[in-house]
Amino acid sequence: MSKPYPLLFRPAFKSRIWGGSRLSGWFSGVPQDEKIGEAWVLSDHKEGESPIANGPYQGEVLHEVMQKEPAWFVSAKEHAMPDGRFPLLIKVIDAADDLSVQVHPDDAYGYKHAGEQGKTECWWVLAADEDSQIVYGHNAKDASDFRQHVEDERWDDLLKRVCVNVGDFYFVPSGKLHALGKGIMVMEIQQSSDTTYRVYDYNRIDKDGNHRQLHLEDAIAVTQYPDSPIPVDKQTIPMHGVKAHRMVSCPYFTVDHWSVNGTVNLTDTALKILSVIHGSAKVDTVDGTSSASVSRGEQVLLPDGLEASLSGNFDCLVTSLPTRR
Repeated sequence: MSKPYPLLFRPAFKSRIWGGSRLSGWFSGVPQDEKIGEAWVLSDHKEGESPIANGPYQGEVLHEVMQKEPAWFVSAKEHAMPDGRFPLLIKVIDAADDLSVQVHPDDAYGYKHAGEQGKTECWWVLAADEDSQIVYGHNAKDASDFRQHVEDERWDDLLKRVCVNVGDFYFVPSGKLHALGKGIMVMEIQQSSDTTYRVYDYNRIDKDGNHRQLHLEDAIAVTQYPDSPIPVDKQTIPMHGVKAHRMVSCPYFTVDHWSVNGTVNLTDTALKILSVIHGSAKVDTVDGTSSASVSRGEQVLLPDGLEASLSGNFDCLVTSLPTRR
């Protein structure tokens, strides 16, 4: 068994019909001849693995390291997928155009119909044009009413829209109808799943001249009725030298927001992921054997058992895996 160290990652970039060019200002190596909508900045998903970028395991992917160093991933064991892969996926998304109106299944429906776990996610808004909006819920009374709205194309009546600003946070559980709107960038923390059921795609045509596939029957089956509001219950966390707030805690992840200006010693050595959203951070192991620098948009995974400190002037999201017992 090797000593744990802070793991950095190389993003996997995804071309999307609604993508833009802003990710080039955040990451190196972004393809310039495509509309890049997503950077999978920490991913063990088969559709886009983000290789480790530093240290002895540079070039390997998470599920390989999880097999070689199980003690580093004790916190992830009860959340890991049946194939042993890491249970979370983190993205930076550039919506240069509206994303499709969509919904994701829960675990039971996802495994039965798509062969993978469901998808609960959350967003931190990194950038937003003036008057940018998201779709966040619907006005249908039940599945029949939902279907009728869709068939009649009464989108303004069906969809709930919300204006967003930089620094807003949204929790999007499975079953919540949603869509990012044009001009928005977010950091997305989600279950590691790529299953999406599209309800409406603005009648767009892809590069091959086709409409993208819709999934109305699946969407109707997994959408929550009636829609219910999800207020952000931000709670202050007492931490020395850090302004810390808990943004959400659900069965799949806990996400905190930290503002740091100085040095912070991490007394909790459980596995956590730091996602820098402003400024830059330096991570040093207490034993002095390893360090890592992380800039905005980048991720560092601190394995179980790693004693470390953080320094710099930065804001970050801190994601951990809750105990399900």
